[in-house]
Amino acid sequence: MNEAVFEANWSSEELIKTHKEIISEKYKGKGRAIISLDWTQAHHERGANIYAVTKAYDYVKRRESLFQTVVTAVISNRERVDGLDIVVQQPSKEKEKLAYLAQTTQQTYKEMEKVQERMLELMHFHKHKLEYKKKTEIVLEMVKELEVSKQFPNANYISY
Repeated sequence: MNEAVFEANWSSEELIKTHKEIISEKYKGKGRAIISLDWTQAHHERGANIYAVTKAYDYVKRRESLFQTVVTAVISNRERVDGLDIVVQQPSKEKEKLAYLAQTTQQTYKEMEKVQERMLELMHFHKHKLEYKKKTEIVLEMVKELEVSKQFPNANYISY
């Protein structure tokens, strides 16, 4: 693992790419493999400042909770189970950003500098709205990447 981290120059994308290459060899000629795609909520009760932690209703505990949404891809056959990918879903801040835009609106903009500043705020909001990915979109990207790599050609997919 340490060697893979150094070869990837500490890039998580390169590390996962190298990991998939190594793992794919261990599944060739070993029977049917299944790639499982799933998402879960990783709870962080004391971590409101942890990256991508969101507050939402927890239906199991029947109260508000802090959590991250984590999307995973795992491959397995009768002999092994290996992780392929993991993505932490970026939280949507659309509600907060819309509230900010509504609160800072003005009836008129007399100075061009104020117009430009407002346009940048609106464009920033629109950019983040376009960048937000639903869990299903993250899973679809994972599948497309796996299909393009052709590293697991005989694997079937399951998602739940």
